[in-house]
Amino acid sequence: MKKLILVAVLLMVVSVASFAGTVSQSATVTATVNANWTLTTLTNMTFAAVTQGVAANIASNTANATSFHLVGAAATAVTITATASSLANGADVLPFTLNDVYTNNLTVMAPGTATDGGGTTGVAATTNATTGALNIYVGGSIAPTSSQPTEQYNGTITVTVTY
Repeated sequence: MKKLILVAVLLMVVSVASFAGTVSQSATVTATVNANWTLTTLTNMTFAAVTQGVAANIASNTANATSFHLVGAAATAVTITATASSLANGADVLPFTLNDVYTNNLTVMAPGTATDGGGTTGVAATTNATTGALNIYVGGSIAPTSSQPTEQYNGTITVTVTY
């Protein structure tokens, strides 16, 4: 009887196993890897010596303007924001304002005053359709008071690109 039960169990296992099956399907996986984005400072803004009480301006299309070079994915929409710190030497502060900021496709950005922590508002631009490059130029103005201490002042301009 034990043999009969064992044979019956084996037949059930074999018959269940013969009805079991599998199916499979493949799907395509696609990934695009872009090169790292880089933003490099090409030139720093340099004002010539100015006189107390006399404002000075550097337009963004002049040799003394700050320029940056962006390289990323080709034909990609980006948003550019520029901010600046006040120019300072110790406790002495020289008022500084960001002026026109543009890219090599002439996208103009609104100015902001650095002395109150302001900057340009973000603006849309597009990287080059072939190279992914974009040049960004920043101009600024200083306004020394008539009693401005005579010394060298330093600050920073920061360009942020969102892609």
